[in-house]
Amino acid sequence: MRGDKKYLPDFVPRQPIAGKCIIWEDGKPISTYIKPWTTPAMHELIARSAQIEYKPRTDTEGNILPAEQEYLGKSKYEAAIERCWTEASYGDQDRLEWLTDRMLGKPKQQVESVSMSMTYQDFIKGLPPPTEDELEDAQIVAPQSSPPVVQDHDPLEGLY
Repeated sequence: MRGDKKYLPDFVPRQPIAGKCIIWEDGKPISTYIKPWTTPAMHELIARSAQIEYKPRTDTEGNILPAEQEYLGKSKYEAAIERCWTEASYGDQDRLEWLTDRMLGKPKQQVESVSMSMTYQDFIKGLPPPTEDELEDAQIVAPQSSPPVVQDHDPLEGLY
């Protein structure tokens, strides 16, 4: 699926898909708006990205590593798929799952959503009544804090 490389620019600047952004002109920031990309433009971007030539890894002396020889002349996309395929064939379960998800499609996941609109009082009313043993073992507990102190004036008066 390689296309003609004459369409590939030397440098593709990173930019947001759509929305407000700041661009710099003559050292000054200028607020601008980037229009949303169309579906055909996104497909074109993906197609061009798949055509970028793979640059093999090298050792410290600049020699291409032996394992990288098989990827020479291939696109990054092709090299990534072949590397993933090789790793899956050697038993990498994550790679195997990734490949099968792409080839066969991911199974639909079911999500259950439960909505409750119960108050605390409704929950308490729904509890079974205590048994005789539970009532005998129950203890009265004093409140943890003292009741609030009533003040004659607003403590924040004059601060706002």
